[in-house]
Amino acid sequence: MRSAPILALALLTACAGRILPFGPETDLQTARVPAPVGFAFTTQHTLESAQHWQEAARRVGLVMAEAYLRAYPDGSLPVFLAPMGTTPFAQNFRQFLLESLSKQGIPLATTPDGALTLEITTQMVQHHWRTEGGRVRTVPNPGFVQGKDERGRYLDLPVVREDRGEYTRYAPTTEMVLTAGLYLGPRVLAHTSTVFYIPPEEQRLYQPGPAIPASPLKHYILVE
Repeated sequence: MRSAPILALALLTACAGRILPFGPETDLQTARVPAPVGFAFTTQHTLESAQHWQEAARRVGLVMAEAYLRAYPDGSLPVFLAPMGTTPFAQNFRQFLLESLSKQGIPLATTPDGALTLEITTQMVQHHWRTEGGRVRTVPNPGFVQGKDERGRYLDLPVVREDRGEYTRYAPTTEMVLTAGLYLGPRVLAHTSTVFYIPPEEQRLYQPGPAIPASPLKHYILVE
């Protein structure tokens, strides 16, 4: 009968022996904040012509048409493409997207009544990269996994020297996030987002201009 307490005491002692005490004598490295790490090398398209707008619209149209035909293979509901705005990009992208959908046999509607709604939204993102001075930083390799040695101490961090200005000096500082969603009331049938670089000198093509102030009204009384 006395074997049970002895066994419990042995297990408690064994568990306590595996707990490392906290303090400077343990030589443990802890991080109060996540370590910054870069992404692996990637590329991103830059919109530099109306033909690029047409190609972007064609790709969005393919995604939306695939989702539509999956839900309505018989074409029983038309698709209403909501207005996008008055900027040159918005007006032309909408026409290119209508063309893409029409070529794939998607029925289109001129009003939202009794139709699916395809909405396109854009958001401009402005960066302020510092490409001069202090460009080199030391960061962990992308995808690294931190480990410990047999004493429970963290291993040295595998780091690389990354020149932030090596590629950012060639990249535009303006990006546009283009999002497309196909909806049936509250139901989302398809959703996709794409990021493009925008040449800074062409931002006017993507952003609405300043609002024109309303002219003051003058009232006249006709006296006979």
